[in-house]
Amino acid sequence: MISVRIWNLESDREAKTVEFLENEFMRFRQLGDLVVRKTGRNALRKCREESEFSSAKLSKAIQYYLSQDDYIIFAVNSNNPNLGYQTQREPEPLVNQVKRVVKVWNLSNKVIFTPVVQESQSLAKTQWESIISEFFSEVENDRKQFQERWSRTMDRFRSAFVDTLDEKLTSDLDTAIKRYQGGEVTLGRAAELAGLHRFEFEEALKARGIPKVIDVDSVKTLKEGVSFIKSLHKPNVSTEGQ
Repeated sequence: MISVRIWNLESDREAKTVEFLENEFMRFRQLGDLVVRKTGRNALRKCREESEFSSAKLSKAIQYYLSQDDYIIFAVNSNNPNLGYQTQREPEPLVNQVKRVVKVWNLSNKVIFTPVVQESQSLAKTQWESIISEFFSEVENDRKQFQERWSRTMDRFRSAFVDTLDEKLTSDLDTAIKRYQGGEVTLGRAAELAGLHRFEFEEALKARGIPKVIDVDSVKTLKEGVSFIKSLHKPNVSTEGQ
C-alpha cells in the first residue's frame, strides 16, 4: 500500500487538495492500495528557533513523515488561481526554506511541491486532473503495477510544477559537490559555490553517501599535533638514569 501525505504549508484549513485527491483515487483506496493523509502548517510549530525556521528541525520533521509515508506533496497556495504555478509571485520565505531543505538533504525523489486545488475551475485542478487521468488509463486493469505507475505519476507532478529556483539550487549544489570530490576546491569553498552554509553542505554530502575529505594540510597539522602531544609524555631518559 502506498501512503501519500499532503502537507499544506500555508494554512491549517481542510485543504480542497486532499479532498480532490481522495475522491480521484477512491477506487484504489477501497482496494487498499492507497492511503491519503493530511498535515497543516501547525505541524511546523516545533521547527522554529526563536523567530526563524531551523533547517535541521525542518529536515527532521520531513524525514519523520517520510518514515511513515512514501511521498509528501507540499501544497502551496496560489494568489491567482488562474495563473500557472510557474508564473506565480515568489513563494513566501517558509516555502523557499522547505524547498532548500529538500534539495540539501536529497529528498526530492519523495517530495513534490504543487499548487493547492482551490476552485473547481482553477488551472491547478485542470493540471492535476490531466496527470491523474493518465494514471487511470495505465493501471485500470493492472493492480500489480500500481506502485510503479504511481512513481511515474509523481514524476509527472514534479515535471508539471517544476520550479526554476529549485533547478538552479540543484545545479549549483551538484557542481560544487563534483568540484569538491575532484579535489578542486575545499569544503568551505564548495559550500560557498553551492550557496549553502558549511554545515548544510556537509549534510548534503552525508545525505548522498559522499565521505568528507580531510584536506592534506589539515592531516599534516593533525599529525604534527599528535606527535607533539606524544613527545610531552615521553619519559626523560637522562633523569631516570641518575
